[in-house]
Parts: sequence; C-alpha cells; structure tokens
Amino acid sequence: MSDESFLPLKQPRQNEPPSSLTKTIRVGRLLLLTVVTAALAISLLSCSCSHSPIRLHLVPLQKKIHPPHPKKLHHGTVEYLTEDTGDGRYYRREFTIPCGYGMLAFNIGPAKENLPYSFDVYDDAYIFSDNAGLCLLYPSYRGYQNGTEPFWEVDDPTFQQVPLGPWTKVSHKINKKLHTKEINAAVKARGGDYVIMDKGNFYDPRYYQRLKAVVNSWSSTINVMDALSTFHEIEMATA
Repeated sequence: MSDESFLPLKQPRQNEPPSSLTKTIRVGRLLLLTVVTAALAISLLSCSCSHSPIRLHLVPLQKKIHPPHPKKLHHGTVEYLTEDTGDGRYYRREFTIPCGYGMLAFNIGPAKENLPYSFDVYDDAYIFSDNAGLCLLYPSYRGYQNGTEPFWEVDDPTFQQVPLGPWTKVSHKINKKLHTKEINAAVKARGGDYVIMDKGNFYDPRYYQRLKAVVNSWSSTINVMDALSTFHEIEMATA
C-alpha cells in the first residue's frame, strides 16, 4: 500500500518494520474505545508521511454531542480551516460522518516514474465507528486532520456535503510524491482527494488492492465518475 497509508488494516503491509501503537478514541460521553495496533506500520489515527511535506493526523474531536432529538444523517460533511498561531500557520479539515458508516479518503496522483501506468492511489485514510451501538443517541462521529500545508486548492470549496454512497471529489489538491511522473493534463483533471462514505466497516486489504488495481488500469481518457461508482458498487455487492 502507499507509504502514507494510515488504515486500520487487519494485516501488516509487507517489507515494513513492525511497530506498536495505542490510540484512544472518545465519541460522546458514552463511548471509550482503545484500539491497539500491533506489528503494523500504520494506525487508524495518525500518519507520519516520510515522503511528503504534509504531516497528517486523523483523530476524533472531543466535542460532546447531545442533541435533544437526534436525527439520522443522510450525508456527511468536510470543512477546511486555517489557523494562525505564534508557531506559524496550520491547516485542518474536519469530517462529520454518520454513525455506522465508514469513511475512506484517498488521493489520486501520478504513478512512479518506472511504472507503466499513469495513475496511482496515495494517502489512503479510513475510519469507522458505530458509537458502541448507540447510533440512535449519537447519530454521527467526527474527526479531523492537521497539516502544515493546505489540503485544498484555491478554487476548492471550504465546506461541502458528502453524499453517502460511491464517492465525492472533495479537493483538487494532488499530493505529488518523490520519483513520480510529472502532473500532466490527464492527471490534473482526474487527480485530487476523494471521499467515500458508506454503511458498515467496508475497507480492508482486499478493497485497497482492488481500488489500486482499478486506478492503475485507467487511461488518460477515463471517466472517473463512472469508474469509481462502478467499482464501489461491485465491491459493496460482493462484500
């Protein structure tokens, strides 16, 4: 998988050193979940991007949500924020995700210079929570990522709804990696950050491998909307 992954995968990536990470997630007042990821170089909550100037952290917000009449959400949201501190300027994107739904965010950019295909998957991040089975009381959960560079381009919206289902392009920002091909017109038009929010804990190593294979097979004229929608529908139908 990509060097920048921080997936809660059930098996380690090959040829990477082991590590042991413990993270604590608090969702509302009633949920305290400790996820221990052993022998993985990846974590549900954080990412050390050794080949990127952007350092990402996906962690839960500590804000307690106690709506008087909680309603089931029919979409998610993503919001981009900028904060100026005495130490410099920092960037952030916040996600609101319906309870019981998983959220997958990934970047599509140019493939490595020595590879025969044009597109590849990077910075894949995934999180899931059912609020300990308390979706009726807590219909959503939230998380955020911090970085030292913007997650968006100048013309990207700073707040948008994310429909539940196949995918949504949330940013045109292409996180170019070392030793990858130049960003040509085809990559520029199709690259960027994509988000999938769908019911259940749907992401695993097989899903990643299939997603990567599909993206690697794209030509410079591919219709991304059709390709990603068809792929995800097949994956959910065969899950």
